[in-house]
Amino acid sequence: MAAAKLLSSWSGANGAIVLAAVSGLIDVDAISISLARLAPQALAPNSAVYAILVAVVANSLTKIVLGTTAGGFKFGKVVARGTVASLAVGALALAPALLR
Repeated sequence: MAAAKLLSSWSGANGAIVLAAVSGLIDVDAISISLARLAPQALAPNSAVYAILVAVVANSLTKIVLGTTAGGFKFGKVVARGTVASLAVGALALAPALLR
C-alpha cells in the first residue's frame, strides 16, 4: 500500500501501472486492494482500473509460464487456453464500462 501510494503520487498513473505490472508477477490481490483504496483520492478511478487490469494480465502470464515449466508444454497449452478464455470473458464484461 505504501509503495503504491508513493509511486502514484510521485509519477501518477504511469507509476501505478508499472508497479501493478511488477507486483502482478507475484500476487494480484495485494496490488488490487491497494489501488482500489487509492482510487477515490490519490489516483483517478480509470487509472486504477487499468493498473489492476495490467496486474491481472501479468499474473495470468506468470501462471502460464509456471504451468508450462512445471507440467511441460502440453499442460502449459491447457493452462494458456483456460487463462486466455478467462481474460477474454473478463474483457467482454468490462468493455462497456471502459469504453465510456
